Amino acid sequence: EMVAMSLKRELLHTPSEGAGAEEGARRLPPDVLCSLFETLVKGGYQDTDLYLLLGRRAVRYAEMGLLSASQIASVVSSLATSKSMWVRPSDTEDVFRALSVPMLSMPRSVFKPKVAAVVASAYAKARVFDADVFRRVSECVRWRSHKPQDFSVQVIGILLFAFSRVEVEDQLLLDFLSKVIQDQSPADFTPQAVSVVVSVYAGAHKRKALSGTQPPALPIEDLPPATGILAHMSKVAQQMEVSSFDTRHVKAIVEAYHRAGVRPDGLYAVMRDAWGLKWGSSFESDQEMVSFLTSLELRAPGAVGE
Repeated sequence: EMVAMSLKRELLHTPSEGAGAEEGARRLPPDVLCSLFETLVKGGYQDTDLYLLLGRRAVRYAEMGLLSASQIASVVSSLATSKSMWVRPSDTEDVFRALSVPMLSMPRSVFKPKVAAVVASAYAKARVFDADVFRRVSECVRWRSHKPQDFSVQVIGILLFAFSRVEVEDQLLLDFLSKVIQDQSPADFTPQAVSVVVSVYAGAHKRKALSGTQPPALPIEDLPPATGILAHMSKVAQQMEVSSFDTRHVKAIVEAYHRAGVRPDGLYAVMRDAWGLKWGSSFESDQEMVSFLTSLELRAPGAVGE
């Protein structure tokens, strides 16, 4: 708390404009600002005024060209994690939008997928929908010069969840990440990651398949088999330990394939076994499981990954 109070006094009494700006940057270097911001937020310290002061100082540093892409990502992530958006939403959004200006002018080469994912996640978490930011994130992620090792299952999941959270459907990004996902080792996936991936792609599949009217519900055996990324994720999930799936994962995965209107051959048997392990008894058929779990949708809403 003493550190926070001292920091607040420093920010209040050190000029961020004019001749005093460079002196302020020397007294509180950008890397120190980012580190302190992250430490205070993770420690649960509550001081919206301090966080906004830090955010505004970061804006000034960014305008002076002193913040890297990863440092801007760190600042917006800390700001999104703090309670500032709920206490002073307008002032907090101003910081987010001010930071987007220098960020958008940076070259794609400085935005590694992990950095881009942190930025997208922060804006989505704070409910700041900046179309230019999400468009830039997509462009940076799809940049050809990235190496395969720049991507991970965690980074992919963060990106997909962030875009779905603000209801941005970027088909170019979805198609690109679909290929990247299929290059990942199945051993790197967790039930949560599978839940996020199939939920996002099931929604996209449904919107692509519909042509005006909702088709009548069909028995599982009459549904077309899953193809593409949904078929791939079905195979990935079937390689996992049944005991690793929690009931929320089972529900999310079953709902996703039901929503897409496709049949994930072999996966429902695994989901039934996972449900049985958690509850002591399972369903007699795939159809019974799907009917029961999808009937819970209205009573138990919520985004996968929350």
